[in-house]
This record gives sequence, structure tokens and C-alpha cells, in this order.
Amino acid sequence: MDLGIEGRVALVGGASQGIGRAVAEVLIAEGARVVITAREEARTAAIAGEIGAAAGYGWDSGDLDGATALVARVGEDVGEIDILVTNTGVRRPGRTRSRSPRHSGSRRIARW
Repeated sequence: MDLGIEGRVALVGGASQGIGRAVAEVLIAEGARVVITAREEARTAAIAGEIGAAAGYGWDSGDLDGATALVARVGEDVGEIDILVTNTGVRRPGRTRSRSPRHSGSRRIARW
């Protein structure tokens, strides 16, 4: 397949395993310069090397205050982000049925 993204910079969150890693691998195969993130810096950097990503950074998607620094780091190290894949979630303890968008943290993310 040719997605027409060769040379573009992609940032893929939650990319140390599963769907995030698979998305990163497809983007790399399509010629994108991919930066992956996951919670553990050393593990994420190692996985980046395994799959041929441009970089792998430790970042927890719940750290909204750190998002600006992450974007700046990608910009400095690889280039301005063209593609963003936010394959992350925040699990909060408690009863699932008691959660609504108003209480799930989505307002915090929307303000970012």
C-alpha cells in the first residue's frame, strides 16, 4: 500500500506493544520517520531500535504537563510532527459504570 507519507514525521503513543507497535511498524514500512512513546524510557528506546523507529521516548500519556516538552523534543530530534496517533488511555480505579466523559478526564485532555 502507498499512503503517501514517506518522509513525514509520525508520533505514536502507547507503541511499546499491541496496536500501537503495529501502527508504528506500518508507518515505518510506509517510509515515515516514526517516534514512539510508552511509559518506560529504556524499554521504549530498545523497541524503537528493534522496529526501526527514528526515536523512542518514555512518556506517560497522563502527564499532560509534559506533552509540550515531548512535542518540542520530537521537533528538535526528528522534525515537526505531521501525523499523531494517540493510542493511549488512562485507567482509573473504580466502577466503570460510574464514569462519564465529565468524570473521565476528557475535559483535561480537551484543554490541552
